[in-house]
Amino acid sequence: TLNEGNDYYEKMNIVTDKIVAKINNKSNLDYDHIVGVPYGSIPLAGVVSNKLGKSLLFVRKEEKNYGTQQLIEGNYEIGDSVILIEDVITFGTSILEIVEKIENAGLLIAGIISVFNRETGSIHDIMKKCGVSVDCIYNISKIGNYLCMNKKIDEFDYEKIVSSIAIEKKL
Repeated sequence: TLNEGNDYYEKMNIVTDKIVAKINNKSNLDYDHIVGVPYGSIPLAGVVSNKLGKSLLFVRKEEKNYGTQQLIEGNYEIGDSVILIEDVITFGTSILEIVEKIENAGLLIAGIISVFNRETGSIHDIMKKCGVSVDCIYNISKIGNYLCMNKKIDEFDYEKIVSSIAIEKKL
C-alpha cells in the first residue's frame, strides 16, 4: 500500500514538489497561508506549507462546541489570502463549501491546486464561482493515456476511463 516504508514518503515528496513548483511558477501569486480541503488534503497541505515556509490554516467541516469553538484554526488576519490544496476534484462540492467558510471568515482565495482532476467539467464551475484559477497536477485522461501507451492497462480499461469522463461531464 501507499503507506508502507519509504515509498510513501517518496510519493508524498514527488506530489508536494509538483504542487510547490505550480505555486512558485505563478510569479503574480500573492498569498499568506496554505489550507488543505478537509480531510484528505490536510497532510499534503502540511508538507506544502512547510516546504514554502508559509503557515497552515485548518478549516473544520463543522464548528466544534468545545475548546476554542473556531471554524478556522491558525494565526491569520482578516484580508489574508490562502491557497487551497485539494487531493481530487470530482464535482467541486468540498472546495466550494470550504471557500464559503474561508470567505465568511474574511480571508481571500488566491488560488486552488488539486493533485488529481477527474475531468468532470467542475473546474470551470469552481473558477467561475471563486474567481481564481484552478491548477491540477494530474488529469485522468492523461494518466489513462500514459498507462495504456506503456501497457499498464489494456485498451478496454482505457476506453472505460474515457467513457466515464464523457458520462460524468454530461451529468
